[in-house]
Amino acid sequence: MDKGRKCRMEKGNFLEPCIPLSQSFAAALNVKAKGMCRNELTNVKTFERTCGFATLRSGDFEKEGVVLAFCPFCGKNIMPKHLKQEEEKKISQERKERSESIEI
Repeated sequence: MDKGRKCRMEKGNFLEPCIPLSQSFAAALNVKAKGMCRNELTNVKTFERTCGFATLRSGDFEKEGVVLAFCPFCGKNIMPKHLKQEEEKKISQERKERSESIEI
């Protein structure tokens, strides 16, 4: 890995972290540890990796963690494609519900 490389998403869903982000994952190897964690989802039927992303566990979000949309070190967008699509659907639905409540 070269020193200037930034995070990137392989095939839209797999995180390839920059060096500082990668090093922050190494500090949190315990599954329940606070801090930065690297997560991967696997299809249990086919045993294929489907997604890789970064989470931050701290404060009110210590148990579940928060999926990071951007790398705190290099600033690149690191949100997996399918999570972006789910978030866009959720926002669209909330806007629709708000506009319907205004019309009534």
